[in-house]
Amino acid sequence: QREDLNALERAKAFKQLMDEFHMMHKEVAARVGKSREMVSNTLRLLALPQEIQESLRGGRLNEGQARAVLMAGDDQAKQMEVYAAILDDRLSVREAENKARQVAGRTLVPRKRPSQVQDPELRDLQNRLQERLGTKVQFQKMGEKGKIVVEFYSEEELRNILDKLIQQT
Repeated sequence: QREDLNALERAKAFKQLMDEFHMMHKEVAARVGKSREMVSNTLRLLALPQEIQESLRGGRLNEGQARAVLMAGDDQAKQMEVYAAILDDRLSVREAENKARQVAGRTLVPRKRPSQVQDPELRDLQNRLQERLGTKVQFQKMGEKGKIVVEFYSEEELRNILDKLIQQT
């Protein structure tokens, strides 16, 4: 057991835990003492093109810059464009994130957010649903209407959530 794993070694270790023990991101996070978000973001590094993974492994790219590359979307050509800009222009993480947004065609636009549920009874139900599904759940109200948002971070996690929901009916 080493503590000085690089980001890709950590990602592969998390994936191995998920594959061998059928764990979800939240369970891996609890087991290794990290946040679910950190586990999910680390696992996403495995989706990078091989050349970018090699640069990350070799130290030419840091983990923050690699995550910024992922912000360009799933298109490998766009990812490679951001990657090249990071290396050529020696972009910081923040600059790399801005480049990725530009390449992806996204700009920062403030969004109007629905209000979070204030009713203690509904908040309790929301917490119980989160515990049952093992992932973040939000009740969002927009006037009298609203929606329930159930987050998932992988295809496998989605299938596990759906299995749990279907079993309840």
